[in-house]
Amino acid sequence: MITQIQPTSFVTVSATASGNTAVWTPVAGKKFRLIGYSIQATANVATAGGAAIDVVFRDGSTNMGMGFSFFAPSAAGTTFGGGNGTGWITLRNGYVSKVADNVLNVNLSAALTAGNIRVNVIGIEE
Repeated sequence: MITQIQPTSFVTVSATASGNTAVWTPVAGKKFRLIGYSIQATANVATAGGAAIDVVFRDGSTNMGMGFSFFAPSAAGTTFGGGNGTGWITLRNGYVSKVADNVLNVNLSAALTAGNIRVNVIGIEE
């Protein structure tokens, strides 16, 4: 029988800068268990010169092997439209942080000049 883990933490963050943006800082002495996530790039996203943007999760500073890549043009769109995204990704038993007190970060490979990346995560602390 598979036991389903019920999330107790629901966190969202908007990222625009290159490098790490903290998504979830667990209570002191605890680890996060990431159970699910979604990543969305708004329809007006842009970056200097246009480039493929990698959006990856990091356990502290360690790449977790989960993320999303998309192309951002050099100019923001002027019309409304759907953005790019992963939809909800469920991780069954989840990903448990390797070290207590590590922050769950999202890392952008390049800064955005328009729009944003919306990251939603669900999980528990243990």
